Amino acid sequence: MTKLFTVIPNLFLDLIGGRPEGKKARGQAVICEQSSRKVFPLSRERVSEGQERVNRDSSLIPTLSPSLIREGDNIVSLFTSHFSLKQKPAFTLAEVLITLGIIGVVAAMTMPSLIANYKYKVLENQLKAAYSDLNQAAKLFQVHNGMSVSEYTAENASSINAINEFSKFFNTIKDSNLRYNSTDSDGNSVGAAPYKWHSMNGSTNESSNCDVSGFFWDTQGRVISFDDPPSYGQNGPKVCIDINGEKGPNRYGVDYFIFIFTTDGYVIPYGQEHPNNPAICSGQAIANCISSSKCSYSGAGNMQFTCSIYALSNQHPTDSGKDYWHDFVRGN
Repeated sequence: MTKLFTVIPNLFLDLIGGRPEGKKARGQAVICEQSSRKVFPLSRERVSEGQERVNRDSSLIPTLSPSLIREGDNIVSLFTSHFSLKQKPAFTLAEVLITLGIIGVVAAMTMPSLIANYKYKVLENQLKAAYSDLNQAAKLFQVHNGMSVSEYTAENASSINAINEFSKFFNTIKDSNLRYNSTDSDGNSVGAAPYKWHSMNGSTNESSNCDVSGFFWDTQGRVISFDDPPSYGQNGPKVCIDINGEKGPNRYGVDYFIFIFTTDGYVIPYGQEHPNNPAICSGQAIANCISSSKCSYSGAGNMQFTCSIYALSNQHPTDSGKDYWHDFVRGN
């Protein structure tokens, strides 16, 4: 094939008189070998007529592939197009617009998922940081006061005194005295809700589950409150934290989590096993009661009390083949 394409331009030069006189055409020799026919020279009139025909209909001139061109060959295309050897190949405007349209469709399909993945990854990291900070503050509290938060709260029978002392180990920016029995200036009950929380799926409005101590905000915007004091020798009180403050989504088990102080000076996820945990809940709202099964996507906020266990380990509460942040918080 390469030999044939090399023959064509040389033969064409002979036909239109482009080769110096007396120089043998390689095309003639090859054609004679393959066809065993004689090649007769053309008259000047025939050559002129052929040249005018080629000039008149340039669309018949082909472009030879660069891989078929040998150095030193004189190339004359028999046809021309926008892919001529003399022009650099380029995309048309239509091709560019079609490509951009395809990219836009793919982006529209994938971007929401990527944004959601990023949002939940940020919340997961914020939860881990909050859990670490709570434990660090609990240990500092124990060193400073000579007893754990659990012991201090039980001895003083007051979560208010305990949270005031505990807040010293955070950089606080403001606080609130709202509690479960708070009322407004007209005597209407407002409860322990400096702003509204919701259940995990957003179906119900909720107030804080830790509603007897008031609240404080730290410099990271996190909001912290305590629940009822424990009996002496038992873990407690519960400590609730909104890991990104008033910024949404403000949902139980998503950015609002519940932990509990232990008698040995730590903070553990509410529902995690510990020898000094209070009695197991039996479907009742008993202070500091624990039931690790209370982590469900549906239902009111009390069905997400123990979700911090699963959120910290990124474990789905009921399906071992799924995880917490990618599946459970999205209802899967």
